[in-house]
Amino acid sequence: MVKQGLISFICIMLCAGYALGSDGIAAIVGDSIILRSEVEEMVALEMESMGAQRDLMMENITYEQVLEEMVENMVIAVHAERDSLIAVPHDRVSAAVEERIQALLRENNMTRTDLERELIDGYGISFDEYEERLFTQMQSQMIMQNIQQVYLKTSLTRGEVREIFEEYRDSIPGVGESYRFQEIKISVQADSSLRQDLYSKLINLREDIIAGTLTFPEAAKKYSEGPNAARGGRLGFISKGDLALRNLERQIFWYSPGDISPPIETSMGFHLVRITGRRGSSLEVEQIFLPLPQNTQAIADAQFLLDSIASHSTAPEEFAQAARKFSEDPISKSYDGYTSWMSARELRGTLREKVRSESYSPGDMIGPFQERDALYLYRFHEYEADRKLSFEHDYHRIKEIAESIASQRKISDLARTWRRDILVTVY
Repeated sequence: MVKQGLISFICIMLCAGYALGSDGIAAIVGDSIILRSEVEEMVALEMESMGAQRDLMMENITYEQVLEEMVENMVIAVHAERDSLIAVPHDRVSAAVEERIQALLRENNMTRTDLERELIDGYGISFDEYEERLFTQMQSQMIMQNIQQVYLKTSLTRGEVREIFEEYRDSIPGVGESYRFQEIKISVQADSSLRQDLYSKLINLREDIIAGTLTFPEAAKKYSEGPNAARGGRLGFISKGDLALRNLERQIFWYSPGDISPPIETSMGFHLVRITGRRGSSLEVEQIFLPLPQNTQAIADAQFLLDSIASHSTAPEEFAQAARKFSEDPISKSYDGYTSWMSARELRGTLREKVRSESYSPGDMIGPFQERDALYLYRFHEYEADRKLSFEHDYHRIKEIAESIASQRKISDLARTWRRDILVTVY
């Protein structure tokens, strides 16, 4: 962590005859210092992550690399104080820090006193030290976000992506355990008239709530079939990324405190949402939930069809023909039912459970099984225990990596330019 505003203290210490130069300070950037102990701590973390042997040559190389990176980051931070395009107001950072701390407390069911005790007992730092480190970290992240928006509108051509990929191919980590399937998906949504009935019911409830005939919590307790109905539909504070139903989450964040949404349809059913408060970027939410009834006839028909395909379309081309004819997933259907490669951690739901609990060989059928409003049948196509990224199968992921590398290069170029106007002393 870099201490701000200590340059006058350093001068006093030097005048008093203390040799702080090479013993305690690694670099001075503007009015900020980087301590050798901080660099050494980062070196240790880097060495641990690399799994490298702690020989002297490796430590020296790593020390120089880490110090240069820390100087570069501090140059950016100092420049940001002067550049209104990328500067981040301190009150905005403080609000983000408080939001992060509150999220940490909620996730771990802790009080602030619990956290203070954990920091002292487990990490040997005070709450103030933790808060200061978090402030520095989040300030840096927010500055980088502004730099990305203002200076780094990176869009690479396919040729540029390939060039960077070939240059860094050996240093890009592998994907690890990976699977590829052929897939057939058949939707089994509820009858449209039933869906309209649920939609109309929520419309009427919304009108009654707005008119004051009943309150939202009263309506939730009486009509909602969600697990939080007994609590008046209260979901608590929600941040982006918290909900598995992405469509619901995306629409929730369109609204402001006091708003009541129109009915929102998801694969689970219909949701009526009220926003009751805001804290940072989180919204406090209440909901009334009406689930979609199962379409038993559609499920039975889809089950029969997929069972037949599993029995009679075992060869790759036979399954591909069935996928082209019956599958309702437009992406895999256009590729003869073939999915993209999926790492073990990318598998979801029932497919993940089946692959983890049973042993499959190429050509084996998995399913059919129901996942929300659809039935799925998978044909196990291939498996790699430690797959490497390939330009053919992983272009979008490789493009993200290449754009990140290109952005980092541009950031380094900017830092070198900004450094000319900032006094930097490296010991």
